[in-house]
Amino acid sequence: MSDSSPRAQSETLGVVLLLGLTIAGTGLIVAYGSTSLDDSKRATELDSAANAMAQLDSKASLVGIGEADAQEVSLGIDGDEETIRRTKSGWMRVEVNLTNGGTVEVMDQSLGAVVYERGETTIAYQGGGVWRASDSGATMVSPPEVHYRDTTLTLPLVVVHGEDALDGDHLELTKNGSAAPKFPVAAANRRNPLADATVNVTVKSAYYRAWGRFFEQRTGGSVEYDHAAETVTLTLVTPTKAPTISHALAATSSEQLVIAGGGSTASFTDSYNSTDGPYADTEGQNGTISTVGGAKLTGKANVRGDLVTGGGVVKVKSGNSKITGNLSYGGTKSLHKHAAVGGWVADNGSIAEIDPVTSMVNSEVRSTAATNDNDETSAIQGTRLDPDASSWTLTNGEYYLDELSLNGGEELVVDLGNGSVDLVVDDDIAV
Repeated sequence: MSDSSPRAQSETLGVVLLLGLTIAGTGLIVAYGSTSLDDSKRATELDSAANAMAQLDSKASLVGIGEADAQEVSLGIDGDEETIRRTKSGWMRVEVNLTNGGTVEVMDQSLGAVVYERGETTIAYQGGGVWRASDSGATMVSPPEVHYRDTTLTLPLVVVHGEDALDGDHLELTKNGSAAPKFPVAAANRRNPLADATVNVTVKSAYYRAWGRFFEQRTGGSVEYDHAAETVTLTLVTPTKAPTISHALAATSSEQLVIAGGGSTASFTDSYNSTDGPYADTEGQNGTISTVGGAKLTGKANVRGDLVTGGGVVKVKSGNSKITGNLSYGGTKSLHKHAAVGGWVADNGSIAEIDPVTSMVNSEVRSTAATNDNDETSAIQGTRLDPDASSWTLTNGEYYLDELSLNGGEELVVDLGNGSVDLVVDDDIAV
């Protein structure tokens, strides 16, 4: 009896200790799991809020810079003014600094924001983008509608008005006024393309660091931070000068350049120096044609100057074709036996890199299409020359045409007596 009692007591204590450890362990697991669930729930809610703000961004863009008058969006966020609200925070300023002195303020606009706040983290729609900020810093969720390509800055801006709590479950977005173009407009120093100038875009925002990183990654411009003021400034520098014209015709395509004279009519290229005087006084015989590819002259094609090719075949297929200067080619040649070349002929053609003007031309096309003087002249109907006329005269102003086609006997006069004339043709020119 006495031999068995200690074993029974020992077994009982063993069971009690085992149960105690199990209960303690279960208690620790429950406490840790509760904290993990709270963190997971908070992270899920923030991710959902970020997705909701991105949806708000998409809908707002349709209303602000699209064709929709109104849009509805459900953010799926339950809360009060402590959770989601409109604020008047932030602004954007755009300035053009001219190298010859002076500053043109293009825009100084308050941004406003729709802000969702959860603890120490905020997610905001501001300036057409979605931003996230916490103690660890600010990041971009979705980018604003800012684009910089081929030296062209496009900056449509959607702003938020008001300062109050919002119903996070249902929002209706409507236009508060109409879109107001800031640049280019028909005013001094507000036309494209810009030359010898810098453009500064400054943003004041709680998310200025994220704005700055966006500018650095998407534009390649110079970015400067003012941490005390919570601002970031993007600086873009325009080309120092427009490309110099040193040829009567310069072709950068590797395709064959065809110069044709039709029937009894001769086509020709020549030159003049506007620095020394008008065409009638300074007409010359050195209108050089340079092309990267080959060239072909047919009919009565007359080059009053030099022809230089970088490669391909030079063909002069007609005895009526003429080159008054030198022929320098970089491939092979095939000359009609009666074709005339006034200077020397040599297989030594090479074309130096020609500064591209594509971005400048595209910028000029967009600018003139938006702000032109077509309505100020009877020579243009819409975006084409008056089809009922055979002679047209353009005086000082800026004009935009979809295309330009002149047939035999038709005449277009550009009258510079009262000022300069800018004529932009978006598509084909046939003369």
